[in-house]
Amino acid sequence: MTQLFSNNAKTTLSAQVAVGATNIIVANGTGALYQSPIDQDYELVTITNGITYEIVKVTARTVDTLTVVRAQEGTTAKQWEVGESVSSRVTAGTMELVQQDILNNNALADTALLAVALNRPPAYDYGDQSANFTLDLALAETIRVRLTGDVTITLSNAVNGWATRLVIVQDGVGGHAFNISNIATWVAGMTPVYTVTANKTDILGIMYTDTTNQGTPTMIGMSYALDL
Repeated sequence: MTQLFSNNAKTTLSAQVAVGATNIIVANGTGALYQSPIDQDYELVTITNGITYEIVKVTARTVDTLTVVRAQEGTTAKQWEVGESVSSRVTAGTMELVQQDILNNNALADTALLAVALNRPPAYDYGDQSANFTLDLALAETIRVRLTGDVTITLSNAVNGWATRLVIVQDGVGGHAFNISNIATWVAGMTPVYTVTANKTDILGIMYTDTTNQGTPTMIGMSYALDL
């Protein structure tokens, strides 16, 4: 079952519509403005005299005759007269369906991310890095990166409640600057000073909480050990 739509479809009745009628006839040659539903597809059409209105579900069309199911979305079937307006409009029910689809899709996305979170491997070696990159937190609970150049990373794909350990290793040369672009808050407001000594390691704990306005993530960093 698919809802169909027509752009700017507006016409008038060419015959009176009784309360119990299931066919409405529109002005000659204007039926083609509307869809021709098949199977269980439909189009919503509004009939109005400018004061009251009725929403009907068009389930079929033959030239200028629309087969309809009356009194949709809480409206009442009534007798309509020749010349009264028939138009394809966006209805409250249509927008509620769109909203529900968005909510359902978001819920599916959250469920998929949660499934990833519950099945994260224990550790992942990201290898040597010498340029800025995006670090996928879904890769593992502990992620190791070896710096061979100055690097700024952006954390991605976090799920509310995740805790991730980042193991940042300087190469044999050392001196490589390191930064995380989207850490919002460090514990006690103390941004750690990373080691730049060759072959030394920083271990960072990252806790993701989704508690700020509009779901903006807050990254809380904790410096567990420096210059190991």
